[in-house]
Amino acid sequence: MINCTDLGFYLTKYLSDYLPRQLNASINTMFAYRDTFSILLEYLEKVRKLPPDKLTIAGLDVGLIVDFLSWLETDRRYTISSRNHRLAVIRAFFKYLQFENPKYLAQCQTILGIRHKKTRSKSPEFMSKEAVAAILSEPDTRTEDHYRDLVLLSLMYDTGARVQEICDLRICDVKLRDFPSISLTGKGEKTRNVPIMSKTATMVTRYISALKLTHEPSDTPMFRNHSKQKLTRNGVSYILKKYAEQARAKAPALISDKVSAHMLRHSKAVHLVQAGVNIIYIRDFLGHSSIRATEIYVRIDGEMKRAALAKAGNQKNSSVKQAWNNDAGLVAWLKAFGK
Repeated sequence: MINCTDLGFYLTKYLSDYLPRQLNASINTMFAYRDTFSILLEYLEKVRKLPPDKLTIAGLDVGLIVDFLSWLETDRRYTISSRNHRLAVIRAFFKYLQFENPKYLAQCQTILGIRHKKTRSKSPEFMSKEAVAAILSEPDTRTEDHYRDLVLLSLMYDTGARVQEICDLRICDVKLRDFPSISLTGKGEKTRNVPIMSKTATMVTRYISALKLTHEPSDTPMFRNHSKQKLTRNGVSYILKKYAEQARAKAPALISDKVSAHMLRHSKAVHLVQAGVNIIYIRDFLGHSSIRATEIYVRIDGEMKRAALAKAGNQKNSSVKQAWNNDAGLVAWLKAFGK
């Protein structure tokens, strides 16, 4: 028999059994789900004065969930995107619950009916090829740590890897013979093989040789910190921002003051589009599950071209206007307009 605290029972079963064993969810996905429910329990205890050991499924009605989402925005200062992410996790749990125990079907359906708020689509930020080259020129390759940083950042840009994918990269995932490539494991534990350029392959070969990584177990992380543990997302972000700041000091107009690790991935995607690479290849290269996720980079390229054309038009009009200022006759300027 399930006691009155059935929320704890089903939540434990969902996180520890259903997600990892049936959905094969990644550890990061499970952590994200765990965090959402931790925040929900915090809200229930501190705001609603409901202790966790007294909570039941029946008590989680649609009104309470809506109030929780409002609290996230007003008290926690969550963005709409973050609010929607928490709602998606809650809905996923109740979608699971309606099949696990049909007696909650009506309640689950009302919560599944809570809508996501609309957000403005925001174009991903990216860097120019010149900006990427400037950052990659900063590491001092005479030192071991800096050479690691150069290989890390070069590989991230060359492969368009997500930050977590590069953190999880192991020695056995790197293939340097014949056609150099690396195996990246992305969202949903999906693995894809991504080719790397010959210059990058040469750097990786030198890096592996210098650190004697071939003598390590095959599942050894490719990039490690001073404690010999694999680099974290924060560690990668710190490395990139350090060299971005150095490059910005030399060329302030070239490097944005907000550089993130994911911008390398976005930059690679935009540069592939600009090079005329087929969008289907770019989709597979980036590991997108849908072509719609890749099309955003095509739109960015289109917007850049339109802006360039508009700028060229303004420059042409400006030159005509200047010609009139130097010409005593307005009629003559009108006849010459646009020629």
